[in-house]
Amino acid sequence: MVGVYSIEKVVHSSQMWNTNGCEMTDMFRLDYKVLAMVLVLLPGTSSLAADQRLSTLIHNVSDQEQRYQNLEFYRQWKLQLKLPGSLLKQRDDTNLFRELQRDSRHVYQDGCFTIQEQISAVSLTGVKSSHKIRISYGGQQTRLVEDGVVRFEPGKDLNWPLRKPHVFLLDRLVEEPTLSRLLTSPTARGYFLSIAYETEEIINGLNCHRIRLETWVKGQQQHDFIRIWLAPERNWIPIRTEGYALGYSDSIPLQISEITAWHQPAPGLWFPHKIRDITHDEQSAAQGKTVISYESETSLTNISFSPKFDRKYFQEVPLPMEIGLQRDPTE
Repeated sequence: MVGVYSIEKVVHSSQMWNTNGCEMTDMFRLDYKVLAMVLVLLPGTSSLAADQRLSTLIHNVSDQEQRYQNLEFYRQWKLQLKLPGSLLKQRDDTNLFRELQRDSRHVYQDGCFTIQEQISAVSLTGVKSSHKIRISYGGQQTRLVEDGVVRFEPGKDLNWPLRKPHVFLLDRLVEEPTLSRLLTSPTARGYFLSIAYETEEIINGLNCHRIRLETWVKGQQQHDFIRIWLAPERNWIPIRTEGYALGYSDSIPLQISEITAWHQPAPGLWFPHKIRDITHDEQSAAQGKTVISYESETSLTNISFSPKFDRKYFQEVPLPMEIGLQRDPTE
């Protein structure tokens, strides 16, 4: 059986973006100054063994994440609508995307970061749109340039997804920059959280440790959850996740993410190359049917573990020169 760490403290709430245009359970955003963990014993479980297993796993994840403190890479993410036309007609939702693409460059160096992103989309009705974003943190404030609007935030804005290898498969579920932080000092979006070590399994030829994260709001009897498979042979990076929203189904995951190809920049050092995501239609899942609504693929390339930029690169973000440039009044 499993040992469960139960954390019962509610903080602020926000909602998770969902590719179906529907509101979906926002599983995890967690930020505690002090982590209160209570080991819940299940029948036949050794408390010491359960405690040690999960503690060792978290320690190993944290240790491996140190390899990715300084990092530069390019990310291309492409999303395509797969929902059958017959169901699209029934939904009558013109806000859906037929295609969505995000091309981004990520640089993380000595606690600073810069993310540049170009977003292009085609709506269900064929309307095309594009969007440019650059966000930088240089040690004191976060600066966001978004389609001609410049905004400043004091400190590091963690609402922006900081994609490191251990959270690549969780970037719609968490905003924490590392998996170990999620597991050891969670902060939340208004949800209770429990963490459980489940079992060992072979996934794509790799021995993996499977853990389960459950979330719920006060009074909710069914707990939504996500399963995560971590591979020790791949620096303890999650290689597969399955997310379940029990308001729809307890057997059909609404999202499956999996690393399908790898980079090996050096012996013993791994980095994801290809990631595949499948989103299942919620309404079909509620009827016991598995229907793909969206499918996406991520490619990660041009990886460097030793970027060398002057600190000004992160502090002096070039301002757009378009006519009518606006500045946030709070600047």
